[in-house]
Amino acid sequence: MVKEDLTGRSFGMLEVIAAAPNIGRRTAWLCRCECGKVKAVTACKLKDGTTVSCGCKKNTSHGKRHTRLYTIWDNMKQRCGNPNNPAYKDYGARGIAVCQEWAEDFAAFYEWAISNGYDDGLQIDRIDNNAGYSPDNCRWIAQADNLANTRRNVLVEIGGEKHTVAEWARISGVNERTLRNRLKAGKRPEEAIKTK
Repeated sequence: MVKEDLTGRSFGMLEVIAAAPNIGRRTAWLCRCECGKVKAVTACKLKDGTTVSCGCKKNTSHGKRHTRLYTIWDNMKQRCGNPNNPAYKDYGARGIAVCQEWAEDFAAFYEWAISNGYDDGLQIDRIDNNAGYSPDNCRWIAQADNLANTRRNVLVEIGGEKHTVAEWARISGVNERTLRNRLKAGKRPEEAIKTK
């Protein structure tokens, strides 16, 4: 297998300057940190954002390592770039990726989040579920809205309006399980949402 050439690319504070001997069985690259120190890092740790500096103090300069927003950023990168992450099969394995700007720089993601309505009560959402995480495909929405926007949801049309079964249950006042059972039994959607 031919390894991907990372020479010249930047990952956080590290710039890849040359190939390095493997670390164990993993492909490694020689990187120069912004502080000037040179360090060998495995490709997987560069690409999934695990290693973003040589370990110097500058690594935590943004001071947001233990914030909810940093956790969102890290989780997003893990499910798209780490095959050992349980969510990888639904993200990275399907070709869902984090744009290079965000993957390599938490500060860029942070600036986008703050200027686009981030709030601790909201979740990141991809507008197009088949496209990756990027400024033009992401937004902040409530958890209920985020749950409605998944590949597994089926939209039901009634009177020209399309909603998920859960949304129709909220709108009509019919229990969601009852509504699902009625639809599975073959009732027309207009009949299924009637309370009696």
